[in-house]
Amino acid sequence: MRLTEAHIAAARLRLAVDARLGTPTPDAVRRIAAMTPDGPDADVVRLPSRGEVAYQPRVAVGSGRVVGVELLPAGPTAPEELIAVAARQVRRWLDRGVRLPVRVSVPLSLDEGFAGRVAAVLRQHDVPPGLLLLGFDESQLVDGGEAVESALARLSAVGVALAVDGFGTCYSPISALRPFRFGEVRIDTSFAAAEDASSLAVLRAMVDLGRGLEVAVATAEVDSVELLDRLTELGIGIVQGDAVAPAMSDTELDEWLTDRADVATS
Repeated sequence: MRLTEAHIAAARLRLAVDARLGTPTPDAVRRIAAMTPDGPDADVVRLPSRGEVAYQPRVAVGSGRVVGVELLPAGPTAPEELIAVAARQVRRWLDRGVRLPVRVSVPLSLDEGFAGRVAAVLRQHDVPPGLLLLGFDESQLVDGGEAVESALARLSAVGVALAVDGFGTCYSPISALRPFRFGEVRIDTSFAAAEDASSLAVLRAMVDLGRGLEVAVATAEVDSVELLDRLTELGIGIVQGDAVAPAMSDTELDEWLTDRADVATS
């Protein structure tokens, strides 16, 4: 099999990231070769036809421990359908002794029955609510009024984990976030990738704010070793992106997880 320069560069990137995270993977070269669309193994990372979704691992900066995965739809998909897919995936892992939360970014539904339907799906698959992490865009939480507060309270009562997406883009007051026990804030990629002094100062302030809320601070689309190093220095706790691991089909993810010893077990 002949690797192009793009394949080789990607493989070196993967190996460099492994060294920083402390979790080398034996098949790094083959997997990164598959990330290139014109690569000989490009079909390895295509989206599965079942459910039209992919999964991207999320790791803790520093230790490299796998702390979860994010469910990524190939196109517009009903939120409740995504949640059902996530629940089935969590159940499948639990049956194999693997305990990993699945993160799903969905619009916040103000439907009073939404939380109940989420709870019903989790009961159907016998999934602990805390293994489902729902991310909501910060813009939905700003000035949302009583309807948003009630919707978040209902989901909190179910026991699912809650996250704020695009943190910092709308400058939500702490008072708007604290009551709902958000377990994570994900800083908007535009802030995380910024390099000028003023943007870095804002990024540091957001990281400090997240810590002040006593929640995990995360970011996505980490696509270079340089960005990973900068985020590590700034104190970002959880990262995902092609520099860490590409989006994969469920079977590819199973294989990827098998290669690692730093995955939580039930």
